[in-house]
Amino acid sequence: MGKKSTVEVTEKILEAMSSNSEQGLVIQDISKKADVSWDCTKRHLESFVKSKIVREYKKEGKPHYQMMCPIAKSDTLFSLPLSEEHRRTIKKIYATIKIVWKQITNKPLSKTLAQKIAVDVVEQKYKDIPRGWYLYGELLVLSFEAEEDYQETLTKKEEVDCVRAVCRDYLDYCDASYKIRRHQYEKKGNKLYLIKEDLMYCLGYSDFNDSAQKMKIRQLLNEFAVTIERTEENAIMLAIADDFVAETLAIFRHNNDEELRKARSTIMNVFEKIWILVATYEFYESLKANAFYDKEFLQEHFFDKFELLKDNALESLEELNDFKPKWDFPNDEITKKLKALMGTAKETAPEEKIKRNKEIEKIKQEKGEKGVDRFLSEKTGLNI
Repeated sequence: MGKKSTVEVTEKILEAMSSNSEQGLVIQDISKKADVSWDCTKRHLESFVKSKIVREYKKEGKPHYQMMCPIAKSDTLFSLPLSEEHRRTIKKIYATIKIVWKQITNKPLSKTLAQKIAVDVVEQKYKDIPRGWYLYGELLVLSFEAEEDYQETLTKKEEVDCVRAVCRDYLDYCDASYKIRRHQYEKKGNKLYLIKEDLMYCLGYSDFNDSAQKMKIRQLLNEFAVTIERTEENAIMLAIADDFVAETLAIFRHNNDEELRKARSTIMNVFEKIWILVATYEFYESLKANAFYDKEFLQEHFFDKFELLKDNALESLEELNDFKPKWDFPNDEITKKLKALMGTAKETAPEEKIKRNKEIEKIKQEKGEKGVDRFLSEKTGLNI
């Protein structure tokens, strides 16, 4: 069996089951039809059962699996599977939002606004519908499409009243996308997304002749680095984000105003790549924390995406090299040794940085700062 991406595996398994949707299949038959290993098929099926996409039942003493409904393949974020029950409910919510919004205001209903309203409605009335934090805030896995002709609407009075109340809650913020985003971030107390919003704005519009504004950017960079939740799973992503913050801080500390203006667009482009990586981890963690999908399924489903985004982010960091400070070193003996080391050194990989930091932390706990100094002296060959 050839290696397939997790999204492709998901689609293959669902296609295999759709071909015999009226009768259930055992794992072995699904595995063979999908050309996917037995273990991998089993893991995916367990997640589909949990998400109400597939029904599990016993027949002749063996577990059988049956599609509960047809599944559209590519209309969800990251091609995540979604049950027909959830899909239909989400579309009803979007249809009702469109109608109610027109009833209470003549202001346009943007995609951002509709998705923010829908999330609040789901949190109050349909807590099991998958949703998560992504690039511009929290949203459902099935996006709102303004041009789609949603046919069914919510019919229960309390559900329609809920939609109406949430629409009114956003009325004062609907004239600008950034206001809509900030309202959600503040209402839900998401500090990381508030910092991201401020940092993107300051990088784009700050006057680099103003020392107070430059200091604000440095403060936001530090806050961004320490606000991301640290887990074992996101250690490499954190190392990449930390590198971005450290290199950008160095650029702000050691370049003049004109050089900073030249670096502005590059810094913003690199930060956008870093944020896509961070936000994808945030989305993954949201789905996992709320148990919308099985943990192992999510790990497999997002693995290839994370690897690609990490590579993109690491590559983008190299764009900052042109703006790194240039140093004039004294011509003494220690400087000569440092230059020799720097000439032969290779960029430390994020995995190596994590390992090195753990090693230094252990030495610091056991032997204190002097022990760390001795360790670094031995590593570098310098008598410090």
